[in-house]
Amino acid sequence: MSTTPLRQRMTENMQLRGLAPKTQKAYVGAVSKLAKFYQKSPDLLSSEEVRAYLLHLVQEIKMPANSFRPCLAGIRFLFEKTLEKKWTILDLARPRPQKKLPTVLTIEEVHAIFSKVKSPMFRMCLRLIYSCGLRVSEGANMKVADIAGKQKCVIVRGKGGKERRVPVPEKALEELRDHYRAIHLQRPPDFDYLSQSAETKHVPPSEWVFPGQAYRRPIHTTSIERVFRLAWKASGISKRATVHSLRHSYATHLLEAGVDLRVIQELLGHSDVRTTTIYTHLTDVITAQARDVIQGLLSPKVAGHDHP
Repeated sequence: MSTTPLRQRMTENMQLRGLAPKTQKAYVGAVSKLAKFYQKSPDLLSSEEVRAYLLHLVQEIKMPANSFRPCLAGIRFLFEKTLEKKWTILDLARPRPQKKLPTVLTIEEVHAIFSKVKSPMFRMCLRLIYSCGLRVSEGANMKVADIAGKQKCVIVRGKGGKERRVPVPEKALEELRDHYRAIHLQRPPDFDYLSQSAETKHVPPSEWVFPGQAYRRPIHTTSIERVFRLAWKASGISKRATVHSLRHSYATHLLEAGVDLRVIQELLGHSDVRTTTIYTHLTDVITAQARDVIQGLLSPKVAGHDHP
């Protein structure tokens, strides 16, 4: 799907709808693959051709649900919101729901991975992501102004532009102060960082807590993910973990510590508590409690009475 009037209109419609740039890119990519498959513009396709393509993804490609879902959403947006075509197949197609539980690391495993991160800035970023249960994009795009030291919290701008306040442990705040002094206070306070080009070396960062090589922009999420992957491999941990596993681990550890599920929902920025309830299936403490209760029920002695 090259730069055509159709692509332009779809992009404008997505902008009007308020879709995130990352979502827009995924939707355009899905439609581009559809156009490439048939070697013609998507607005020339019939509903049967779209149906055949979706079957191809499911039956031949065997596309997993987490990939099929945004692909279908992008195609649906084009035909329903841009071309104003309401086709039954777009309502019929549904990705198979995934019931796979996310990976949760123990506290010891989290520290083991952090110990393998060589870069102080990347290590601090990953520690903040875990300490506050952040998405990788939320950690990467954290601004200096978002850190409220006196209130011991950070302001997180999550999905849909929603803001939430998340408490930061005192230890993490001290590390953030050290990081700030090392990265920010060693630079001239009146330096005009906006006037610098991306190629300029030794440009002092300004608004970003974790600046990228081009200091006018934050560190890239793919860089964080790459560093984490290398540290995870070096740690020798067998669980297949990603940066997002830190967020899952944060929520699970809070639940095991007795924090109310509704509070965890607010800290994670979940709009629906049902999204948060997955962590009740992940905690060793809750599993152990259930095991103890069942063990008591199966015990030959209950409430002081012998059972045959």
